[in-house]
Amino acid sequence: MTPSTLVLYDTTGQWGWLGELYAIMSANLASHFGSWTALPVASYQTGQLKQYSAAIYVGSTYGEPLPNAFLDDVYGTTTPVIWAYDNIWQLTTRYPNFSSVYGWNWSGFDFSSVAEVDYPLPPSPRITQKLKRYAANAAGIMNYTSLSAGVTVLANCVRSRWFHLPLGIALDRPEWRQSHLHR
Repeated sequence: MTPSTLVLYDTTGQWGWLGELYAIMSANLASHFGSWTALPVASYQTGQLKQYSAAIYVGSTYGEPLPNAFLDDVYGTTTPVIWAYDNIWQLTTRYPNFSSVYGWNWSGFDFSSVAEVDYPLPPSPRITQKLKRYAANAAGIMNYTSLSAGVTVLANCVRSRWFHLPLGIALDRPEWRQSHLHR
C-alpha cells in the first residue's frame, strides 16, 4: 500500500472552524510520508481506516459528537492512529475494557502551569532535550490513571523538579500503535 493518511477533524461549536485549520497543519506534516485526505470526523464512514496506512484525529472541540463508526474502527483497527487532544473519553466510555486491552486510560486534564517539556534522547531515557513551553497555556494537559509496561512515554511536562506529567504516549505493539499527543 502506498503511504496515505486520513486526517479527521472537529467542526462543531464556537471554535469548530479551527478544526480544519488544525487538520491542514497535521496534513502538512503527514504529507512528508505520502498522500493524505482530510475530512470532518462527522462524515466518517465504517471501514474508512482500512483504506489508509495511518490516521490522525485532531480533537480540537471538547465534546465533539464522534460517530460510533469512527470509535468502533479505532478500537478494533490495526492501522496506526494518532489521537490529538480532546474526546478520547468517548472511546474509553464506549469500550469500558479499553484500559485492560491497551494499557492506559485518561483521567482528566491537568491545568497546572508547565514551562518545560523534556524529550528523551535515545539510547538513554535519562538524557533529555529540554524545551520551553508557554507556561500561560491554560488548555490543560491530559493526565492518565495508569500506564502499563507496554506504554512508552514520548515526552514529559515538568511542573517541578519532583513532578513530571506525560505529554505523549505510544503503545509498543507492532500490530497496532496509538499515540495520544497534546497541544
